[in-house]
Amino acid sequence: MGRSLAVNLGWRALSLLEMGGVMATYFWGIWQVGPALVQNGASLGPWVGGLFLATAVYAAVISPLVVHRDSGPLRGIGSWRRVFLRTDNLGRALAVYGSFASAALVLIVAAALATDRFSPLTFDWDALSRRFFLYIFSALGQQLFIFGFFYPRLTCLLYGGRAFNGDHLDADACRRPFAQARFCQGLTDRELLCAGWLGLVAALFHYPNTTLMLGVFFAAALWSLVYRTVPSIWVSAVAHAAIGASLNLILGVNTRIGPSFGSNYRGFFRTVFPFLEQVINGKF
Repeated sequence: MGRSLAVNLGWRALSLLEMGGVMATYFWGIWQVGPALVQNGASLGPWVGGLFLATAVYAAVISPLVVHRDSGPLRGIGSWRRVFLRTDNLGRALAVYGSFASAALVLIVAAALATDRFSPLTFDWDALSRRFFLYIFSALGQQLFIFGFFYPRLTCLLYGGRAFNGDHLDADACRRPFAQARFCQGLTDRELLCAGWLGLVAALFHYPNTTLMLGVFFAAALWSLVYRTVPSIWVSAVAHAAIGASLNLILGVNTRIGPSFGSNYRGFFRTVFPFLEQVINGKF
């Protein structure tokens, strides 16, 4: 039993170390490397570029597939033959995420109309469509990191064990008093705690945009409860892109993060990959 406890603690510690390492690399790149490239006019060196690439590959592939052997379907990922689209729950995912996205879009348009920030006749629909399609790739990366990496690792940290394989869904845990509410029925303490921590992680990635951080905290926590039941990386990313593009262009919410928030700095990715500026053409 002592060895089993030690192994369990070891997997928890590894999950915590992995999350900390990925977040540290991300913030170092956003806050230190990107601005330094602009100030010094230097290019991204092979060692630094290799570190970012290795971190992305580790979080997206090595950690879940090799180290922890997580369940692909529970991470919302299907077979590579289907471009990693999970098709067995596609109809339900489209219905669930489509409903949430539609409700969010209605609220966004209503708020924009009420504040005179949006007029359907004069609105630049081309900019919105361009932003939406480009945002899908950004949203896919975010979903892959939040729900394909951080969600499984947070689950392993809170529940113990090596793999994200569904055992946590059947775990016996005391429920919070408010978990008896209809919306939260069936959720355990640790599942609600995981949703809160996931919301916090997602919010931190949007620092220092406090308005966006607050919205992302609640949205990601709620989204994780939906994702727990209907995991689908691709469908979730498309819904995310539709909401994000509309928030920025229809409602006028500032979606910039990091050192580009409140400044003319173009951001890390457009600094490292200058060709993106031509592709985006000022519409992202």
